[in-house]
Amino acid sequence: MKLNGYDNYTHYLNFCRIQNVKKMLKEEDLNKVNFMYIYTASGFSNQVTFNRAFKRIEGITPSEYIKNLNVDTID
Repeated sequence: MKLNGYDNYTHYLNFCRIQNVKKMLKEEDLNKVNFMYIYTASGFSNQVTFNRAFKRIEGITPSEYIKNLNVDTID
């Protein structure tokens, strides 16, 4: 059963966590803050779980997202 567009509570929770990761990626200087800090501060316990959730929700990998983010800031 889907509720409000989410498969289940975990999907909703991961969606919220990914939104926080994306916000932090835009706000933080990645030269000063390591990536592990960002995904753990957003509630993910390990990188494998984070990568899987990010790909499922965003449709691209975190590294592809960061690359696109860097291209957008250059323009």
